[in-house]
Amino acid sequence: MMRFRLVLPIMATGSLLLLGGCVTSTSYDATAEAMGHSPELLADRIADCTKRTAATPGGLNELRQEAKLPVGTSDATVAETVCRRSMTAIAKGRMTYDDLSSAFNGTPKPIVYKVIQGR
Repeated sequence: MMRFRLVLPIMATGSLLLLGGCVTSTSYDATAEAMGHSPELLADRIADCTKRTAATPGGLNELRQEAKLPVGTSDATVAETVCRRSMTAIAKGRMTYDDLSSAFNGTPKPIVYKVIQGR
């Protein structure tokens, strides 16, 4: 159960990646490339992801409590840490559209866990 629940922060990040709308392979790649070339855009996406994730009520609060240990951070910083790690991995090409999609499909690839854990 814990293993699957840790995928939820990365899924939240993916859904926030393009701020609404459907994320396609093409739009994911374009956004990843843009973030890779623009530290300002990457910082903006991390800040937006953190703000939205931290503001999400209900079940995500429980998730943050469960995720803080595997993420290696406190409850107060888990949203920012997960967003920073995942957005940076996307910008550097370390986590692909297929990797992110695997989390949505319930069979996350090992890279998803590695990114969340900062490895």
